[in-house]
Amino acid sequence: MFHQLCPSLFRSPCGLAGLSAGMAIGIVGDAGISECTTTKALCGMILILIFAKALSLYGLIVDIILCSRAGQARVEITLKVF
Repeated sequence: MFHQLCPSLFRSPCGLAGLSAGMAIGIVGDAGISECTTTKALCGMILILIFAKALSLYGLIVDIILCSRAGQARVEITLKVF
């Protein structure tokens, strides 16, 4: 049963990272359009957009690592009663 749930469990880091990066890009883009009258504000907005995109790439890398090691770790749990 655990092997059937593994792929859906490993998709959550990538999905959550993409969701949070998308929200950050949307919020910064909306605020940046109304406030970008100076180049100083534009530079700050671009930096925030770069960091939000890095968050999405980090989630993708974690997802690839988890999916590549999915079949390697098999731990058997035994309970010992004293």
